[in-house]
Amino acid sequence: MTVRILESPPAREHNVVDALAEVHGAGPGTPRWRYTLMPIGEDWTIELSESELVTP
Repeated sequence: MTVRILESPPAREHNVVDALAEVHGAGPGTPRWRYTLMPIGEDWTIELSESELVTP
């Protein structure tokens, strides 16, 4: 699944605000779900919560 990364401190830190990313995994977080994402065109992953993502 492809998602768009919303504005958040981790997204700003990694310069991926508004970038598209592929979901590479999910796990239950507290209190929200967190997802491991690979920004399209990159070879690294970032973990963000469901509230920091939107489907394009």
